[in-house]
Amino acid sequence: EAAKFMYEQDLPCPTVIERTSVKQRFSLAALYYSTEGNNWNFCGENNGECNGHDFFLSESSECDWYGITCEDGQITKIDFEPIGGENVGIRGSLPDEIFLLPKLLELKLEFETTSLEDRGNLGGFLPATIGQAPNLKTIDLDKHQLKGPIPTELYNAATLREIDLDNNFLTGSITNDIAKLVDLSFFTVGNNPFDESPIPAAFGNLPNLRVLGLNDANLIGAVPNTFANLDGLRFIDLSGNQLSGSIDFIDSWSKIESLTIDNNNFSGPIPVSLWTKPSLSSIILSENGFNGQIPAEIGNLTELKTLLLVNTGLSGLIPQEINNLTSLEILYLQGDFTGEISQTLCNSNKIKKIVISSGITCPQNCCNTI
Repeated sequence: EAAKFMYEQDLPCPTVIERTSVKQRFSLAALYYSTEGNNWNFCGENNGECNGHDFFLSESSECDWYGITCEDGQITKIDFEPIGGENVGIRGSLPDEIFLLPKLLELKLEFETTSLEDRGNLGGFLPATIGQAPNLKTIDLDKHQLKGPIPTELYNAATLREIDLDNNFLTGSITNDIAKLVDLSFFTVGNNPFDESPIPAAFGNLPNLRVLGLNDANLIGAVPNTFANLDGLRFIDLSGNQLSGSIDFIDSWSKIESLTIDNNNFSGPIPVSLWTKPSLSSIILSENGFNGQIPAEIGNLTELKTLLLVNTGLSGLIPQEINNLTSLEILYLQGDFTGEISQTLCNSNKIKKIVISSGITCPQNCCNTI
């Protein structure tokens, strides 16, 4: 259909031939027809309403079409942002041609929604041609229905820095070829039904990694020791897997801001270093098999906003220093705990919710007891 459009409608138009790249228009026409553009909610050939943009396949420059950004006439970004709170409504699949745009830096087709259940309708396989994209830095296809394994060719796109494939139906596994993406800083592939597999040790060879999302990805076994190399990591989510062993790998993470590892099989004592990282704003350790107590060092976490310790295996007296966490907004302490929540913490203008076990005392009208 893209070829038919080019030969029957686009190329015969003199103004088009004079001012634009035939290859670019063909690639975008392939994207349009492959994602059922005639059924888009807006900006399609059958729907000229486009909030100030030109609709796809119009005679104007493709650089003026909805979601397209160009530099010096070359397409650098495709970003289908919602208009008026409504997604464009792409479906179908991605065409091979889209990754053959030589100057493309960003492809952002995320289905934006506040619902945890809603997804877009983009399906099919991620094209192997992604490995031929010479300058691609960002791919965001979150909350769709992509299927099949991550193509091995993706690891050949050496310029990639950000990959967001969360909330799809991807299978297979992440391989050690991830180490080829040496510039990678953001990698999230959570909530996909991958095959059961361990975490590749090669993640430890990504010195620029700042955000890592591997939640609900059917991962098993211990976290590789190489994770200790990720000393620049800011955010990590390993929740909802079958990971086991200790979490000593966090010792070197001096810049970590958010640690989410709930609903796993982690065990052993929690490293004291966890409670001495002043950059931490969120700690979620619930539903694991740790042992020991919450130490007084928790009072060092002056930036901590979220602390969820539900059925962690920790027990005993909660330290009074927990009441000094003046930035705290959400606190869950459920398990074999004793101790006291202070009136000072309850009176904090930051606190939004405190949920505790029956062994902990709390001022009236401050805590929910379970």
